[in-house]
Amino acid sequence: MEYLLYGLAIYCLLIIGRYLIIFQRLLGLTLQYINYNFTDKDQIPVYIRDLFEIPLLELEQLEFKFCCYLNVAQMTYLDASKTWEMLLYNEEFKTFASVDIRSLPESVKLFTINFFTFLEDGVLLQTMNGQAFGVMGTIPNTILQDPYVVETQQQWQVHKTKLELTKTPQEMSPEKFIETLRSHHATYLDSLVKLGELSPIKNTQLFELKGLAAFKAAVKMGRESNKYTNLLKKWTSKAKTNPSVTVQIPEEVEVEGFRRMERIERGRTRKGIKSWLLLGSLAVFAVSFLPFFDLQTLLILIAVLFLHEMGHFLAMKAFGYKDTSIFFLPLFGAAATGRKDNATVQEKVMVLLAGPVPGIILGSAIALAIPDSLQRSLGLHEAIGLLMIINYFNLLPILPLDGGRILDLLIFSRHPYTDVFFKLFAVGLLVFVGVSLGSASAIFIFLGLLIAFTIPASFRSAKILRKLRRELPQSTDDSDSVLLAIFRTLKKSGYGSLPFAQKYKMVKDIAQRCRESHSNWGSRLSLLGVYLVCLVGGLILVGISFVPVR
Repeated sequence: MEYLLYGLAIYCLLIIGRYLIIFQRLLGLTLQYINYNFTDKDQIPVYIRDLFEIPLLELEQLEFKFCCYLNVAQMTYLDASKTWEMLLYNEEFKTFASVDIRSLPESVKLFTINFFTFLEDGVLLQTMNGQAFGVMGTIPNTILQDPYVVETQQQWQVHKTKLELTKTPQEMSPEKFIETLRSHHATYLDSLVKLGELSPIKNTQLFELKGLAAFKAAVKMGRESNKYTNLLKKWTSKAKTNPSVTVQIPEEVEVEGFRRMERIERGRTRKGIKSWLLLGSLAVFAVSFLPFFDLQTLLILIAVLFLHEMGHFLAMKAFGYKDTSIFFLPLFGAAATGRKDNATVQEKVMVLLAGPVPGIILGSAIALAIPDSLQRSLGLHEAIGLLMIINYFNLLPILPLDGGRILDLLIFSRHPYTDVFFKLFAVGLLVFVGVSLGSASAIFIFLGLLIAFTIPASFRSAKILRKLRRELPQSTDDSDSVLLAIFRTLKKSGYGSLPFAQKYKMVKDIAQRCRESHSNWGSRLSLLGVYLVCLVGGLILVGISFVPVR
């Protein structure tokens, strides 16, 4: 029964976590009016112009002719970043085609193509492909189509078929089309404001999604994104049978995609959402543990876990981490999260120690200061036990516990393959403990399985890092030159065709390992000494705390 419960809990956490991630990212986004600027050929990077030759040949076969290049400030505002687009025109159907590079560049389908036709009554007929799941609300005066087809020719056929059933299209110059399209998008954004979906950000030209609107959009995106996933699988399958459709993505484009993903992840986090996340997860956590504990024990457990995570949280705050938050995990425990891209090894170790050490000190202080008889009468004996056991257990040098993460950070992350063996050891140990102790310790087996799932990615990262060190032996940051080298090494190692989401995680992990591996050994040994003092000292305090004080 325990195994079933934990399996169900993991499945639910994965599903709910997916929607929460989408929801949080939507809340962090800012929107703006789209702006188009005509651009000379010479202002566009050569690698972008060369890439545009690929869809240009394809669209010329569909009777489209090149019009111009555009520099576009997209509706999603990401630190004033802009994208390049190519505009083409089909004179027979009075239809424009826009081409840009996908925000997440995939070698099997690098380009986004949209067909636009303005009808005589001012309605826009737009046919996209694999994008509709991300459209919020309804676009006024627009017939929006998204067939999710493999071939651009199929997408164009869907557009032509609908065009034949509608009113006569307007003939427009590229300048008039761009101005009309800009006005059309502005009307769409204004309509979202009127409907209460968006709210203007004070003293700016930017907008943010309201909470309910972000929730509805997250549900839609989470539910319908499977369509895009299935389409991506079809593109991948086609690329296997016809390798010529695979595009060799320049490393510069991949770095731009990496930076774009970073900016999305760094989106603003609203304070109110953090509070609701904490309270909501706490309620679900309490319900999940009610069958196993009486109310008093459950309240003590919650307090102990909260104290532990509050230690991590306050340490993150002290070291300047951003987007810090605490939340509970049903049937598992709790977690504190934060972000600081340039955090030093020293800061990371202090953050990890700040969770278990205060709990051990508090538990031992209560045990030593209050007599055993009074502890029992006040109900403190159970609190002391949970404080000492939970916090010292987290100090043990086993992944994914705080102590294991410290040991990995100080020793194993410096050498590419050692962390893989460290994880294998952790998996074996956790599964052994889980099997030895029976069904009551099913959590150990599931923790071991969760670590096991990360081993293939760790192995790939280890291989890349080993090769990369020969090229960048002194790299200590994630500047564009370092990222270019990592993406280049990925290709040389045979990982260039991986989905970009996987490559992003690998590159982010490798860049972090590069930074961490260059801290000096003196500092590492000092921190290792601090950890060992906490580990041994904690064991002594645990032993003393369970000796009755008369």
